[in-house]
Amino acid sequence: MRRITASLILLFCLGTISAAQDKKTRSNPQDIPPCQPGTLSATGNLPSTGGTWTATWTYYLPSGGYCGQPGLQTNVPWVTPNNNLTQCKQASGHYTCTTPYTVAANTGPTRSGQLFVPIGNGEDGPVTITQSGPPEILTVHLTGNGQVKSSPSGIKCPGTCSVAFSYGDQVTLTATPSSGYVFTGWSGACSGTGTCTLTMYSNADVTATFTAVETLTVSITGSGIVTSTDGYINCPGTCSHGYSPNTPVSLNASPASGWIFNGWSGACTGTGSCNLTMAQSLSVSATFVQNHTLTVTTSGSGNVSSTDGYINCPGTCSHTYPYNTLVTLNANPAQGWSLTAWGGACSGKGSSCNLRMTQNQLVSATFNHPMPSASISWILPAELSWGPPGTLTAAGYALNGSGGVQLVWRDATVNGSWNTVAYEPTPSPKDGSWSNTIPAPIYHCDTYQAYVNYSGIRSTTYSYNASYLFANQSIYPNHSIYSCDGRFQFTLQLDGNLVVYQGTIALWASNTGGKGSAVAVMQADGNFVIYDAENNPIWASNTPDYQGAYLVVQNDGNVVIYYNNQPIWATNTCCH
Repeated sequence: MRRITASLILLFCLGTISAAQDKKTRSNPQDIPPCQPGTLSATGNLPSTGGTWTATWTYYLPSGGYCGQPGLQTNVPWVTPNNNLTQCKQASGHYTCTTPYTVAANTGPTRSGQLFVPIGNGEDGPVTITQSGPPEILTVHLTGNGQVKSSPSGIKCPGTCSVAFSYGDQVTLTATPSSGYVFTGWSGACSGTGTCTLTMYSNADVTATFTAVETLTVSITGSGIVTSTDGYINCPGTCSHGYSPNTPVSLNASPASGWIFNGWSGACTGTGSCNLTMAQSLSVSATFVQNHTLTVTTSGSGNVSSTDGYINCPGTCSHTYPYNTLVTLNANPAQGWSLTAWGGACSGKGSSCNLRMTQNQLVSATFNHPMPSASISWILPAELSWGPPGTLTAAGYALNGSGGVQLVWRDATVNGSWNTVAYEPTPSPKDGSWSNTIPAPIYHCDTYQAYVNYSGIRSTTYSYNASYLFANQSIYPNHSIYSCDGRFQFTLQLDGNLVVYQGTIALWASNTGGKGSAVAVMQADGNFVIYDAENNPIWASNTPDYQGAYLVVQNDGNVVIYYNNQPIWATNTCCH
């Protein structure tokens, strides 16, 4: 049921109805045709300020019919129909009426009501009228570069930054940063960084702040990926991102298969995670390098090891290294064997090989058993003087005891005949070292030669002269070499001092007394060096780089080192 809040009765006098007819109508209502409803029109959307508008309604009155007292009615208290001001016109029983209605001002949210006119057994309408609430102004301010739009539409700032919405309207604002900026938050009637939703019960001011981003740019050398823990960087692919100032960012590098991460450069260093604070735009580069494999093979009896411990072959003969790693390999022959040569990425016969791992490398080491091996040392007793014999010692390595050892020697100065002394290793057969000392008449001015036969294989021929020191020959403590005429001697004393004597008179000294020397060596490089008991050099002639130089004690008292028959060092003790 509609609640009728306002109605005024209008008695239509258009056409005369007699009392008799009226009586007849009332006494026989079933015989009186009713009015027929028509249409109702009215302004549907009304402003919050209120006012007066006019409704138009129609009906049809059949001949002899009766309409009673029709009038404009409503179901809300804020609309007042003014039926006393109704005006009607008729043509052939069709009536068109206008009735003003007054709407009160709205100070609240949007509201709705209905207008209708009861006619006979029906009604005109209803017509819904809606009155908006009072306008509430939403104003948007921008800081930085970006745009704010509203839903429902209206705000599009910059451009339209202030719009009046109806009281109670719900408005959602969305912020979109310009390129190179990020949206950092709302202030005023909204907060946070999401969308801003307002219900317009009053005027509102909102500020959207956009901040210039700090861009992080990542580049990659090699094969791998760099990702940020926040998911914005995934390079290759997404290699840059703009961050709000002072945002912390963590980057991680992951090498592809067969590669390793070699380190960061730019804003980061090292090989761990890269942690940054975006106080400014930054660039970071990640370098990935390929692993390279070093493979070692050996032939014969010996071992090859790397100083880093990864190679120990036979056994562990390969290892994969990061790009550009420096690897040092050492060849370690078994007893009685020697390194014949390196092969592959190494060359020569040195005991060590240095490699730079810029690619896969293959190295071979060949060990050979010197059969027979032999060395000859000339040992002179301290009391040796002109004429008395010294001793000749031969040593070597016997393999499987396949035969005896022969030491063959002669005085080459006088072109003497070769003398053979046989030595049988005991027990025989056997593996292992052997040595023997054979008396030989050693004269100062003569050059002696010797070699070793073992199982039919001849060793190198060794030479010795009591007045000379050739390459790799030595003077031991309390031993001397002599001038050919026997007047001068070059002695390494027990206290470590090396002295040139004429009889008991010292003509020259190395001044190394008290340092406990072990040996004075004429090195193969031409340098004459005194070493202490711990193999540390304590004196030298400083004549390296003269391969094949030799030392001689001359009959004039001068001790000289010659190279290609030219003196390169001397004690300067001549002319005695």
